[in-house]
Amino acid sequence: MTNPDKLTVHHSGQDSTIVELLSFFKTKDTSDFIPYHAIIDKEGNIYWGVNFHEAGEHVRDNNTGNIGICLLGDYSKKRPPIGQVSTLYDLLEFIILRYGITNIKPHNAYNTPEHKTICPGKWLSDYIESMWGEVNYG
Repeated sequence: MTNPDKLTVHHSGQDSTIVELLSFFKTKDTSDFIPYHAIIDKEGNIYWGVNFHEAGEHVRDNNTGNIGICLLGDYSKKRPPIGQVSTLYDLLEFIILRYGITNIKPHNAYNTPEHKTICPGKWLSDYIESMWGEVNYG
């Protein structure tokens, strides 16, 4: 993949640690592949996955040029911690400035009649929308 031109925000959908999430991916696949480009834990720590110039596997049929960021937790039921949201904001700002990306969507923006998700949950989707408006991300 060359320079990315879009970004998708996800949540893990469960209250898990980075170790638990990586173990989950290991059981699905025998490789050490992480489908996201970055994972942010509840304390705001970033764990790096796929290189930004390589395709991940985080949106069905829409991974080319698409950076995937996952926040650990289930944000369909509760708000993400402020430290986690702050790190997401800083990371989005860096990626936008570095790559000029203005196409930022929650995972559920890619829903089709055959494949639906609530990811990244109502609460995280609300934060994403408020960030777009605040920093004018298109």
